[in-house]
Amino acid sequence: MPWRKELESLKRVRRIHLWIGLISSLFIFLEALTGLLLMEPRLIGGNPPIEQRFGDSGGSTVNTQNIERAVQGNGVIPPRESGTFQRDRENFGIMGIIRGLHVGRIGNINVSWLTDLVAVAMMLLSGTGIYLSLKILRAERRRKFTPQSEENGV
Repeated sequence: MPWRKELESLKRVRRIHLWIGLISSLFIFLEALTGLLLMEPRLIGGNPPIEQRFGDSGGSTVNTQNIERAVQGNGVIPPRESGTFQRDRENFGIMGIIRGLHVGRIGNINVSWLTDLVAVAMMLLSGTGIYLSLKILRAERRRKFTPQSEENGV
């Protein structure tokens, strides 16, 4: 019967979908959590990012003395002869837009609150997805180990 093959195929696709969703939800949850903690380190007792502490004006240069003070000499890019750190050319065009969105900026507008909100929403969605997937897997496992005679009421 062709409909049985189709039903088996749909069950297989559903199972694959469940496992891919469960595994990817774990990674999405971790990405959202780590992104939120990197954008808002004060949530775990850290200092705010350098731009927030020393007020990056959104111009083309950032004073390296402020950056050096902020990170206390740990891994600071050496200053150029002018004493300022020139931003990369990647900060213009499409790469600039992408980088800006990544750090919570649209042009010169700070929308990091929006990225924080989206991160929390992604954590809630993936967390509830993980919970529901595990409930489905537990129910399937219980059904699998239930004797046939009990299911049929015999």
